[in-house]
Amino acid sequence: MAEEDKKPYFDIALVVPLEEELIQVMDRFPSKENRSTDTVLCHVVDSGSADISMIVVQQQGMGKTHATNAANFLLSQYDVGLMICLGSRGRVSHLHRRRRQVRR
Repeated sequence: MAEEDKKPYFDIALVVPLEEELIQVMDRFPSKENRSTDTVLCHVVDSGSADISMIVVQQQGMGKTHATNAANFLLSQYDVGLMICLGSRGRVSHLHRRRRQVRR
């Protein structure tokens, strides 16, 4: 691959499903550069270590299809050392149902 064809490298790429989770991530890892498109929310963030580069993208919806699409977006644009897909595996809705049961 020619030098000009190389994709930018990030040590960590983080896929976040929900806006609430994204807000918490961005509070912990402040944005250094907005790389969003018309359809994808994407930021280069401060990992807290000068030696570790990190990028965050928000899924366009819940579920593994949206997680896959977000991961594919990152991999099409960047070389990634470690891909992390945050997810609750349905636990949010489970906790919400449980909370309603406890209130009764």
